[in-house]
Amino acid sequence: MYTGSSCCVSGLRCEYKDSKYSQCVMDESSTQTCAQIWQQCGGAGWTGSECCVEGLTCVWGNEHYSQCLRLPGSLIEGTVQEVSVEKRTRLRKSRRAAALESRPWLVQRRAVTAKVKESEL
Repeated sequence: MYTGSSCCVSGLRCEYKDSKYSQCVMDESSTQTCAQIWQQCGGAGWTGSECCVEGLTCVWGNEHYSQCLRLPGSLIEGTVQEVSVEKRTRLRKSRRAAALESRPWLVQRRAVTAKVKESEL
């Protein structure tokens, strides 16, 4: 008999199968869906979801933006997006790489800014 948690993250519900198995499934009656990896989960004036799906945590970036990132040791896989060589930013110093890794919202903000500029053309 399972003795662990019977709680599911917001937007999911625990579905009982039998005495040995239950699982979290989408709750169609829920109006709140948790944010996926890299999505916004908070900030001043933010009216969207403030929770992240299982395996992610909402990381504060600044007063206007927080986003869902992997928990240390999480087994979830991220998606890889190919970037052309011309658009790739080269990191010259390991300090800069460490700064971007510790503050991923800087990378996200740059990507959003680039999309806005492209759409204005």
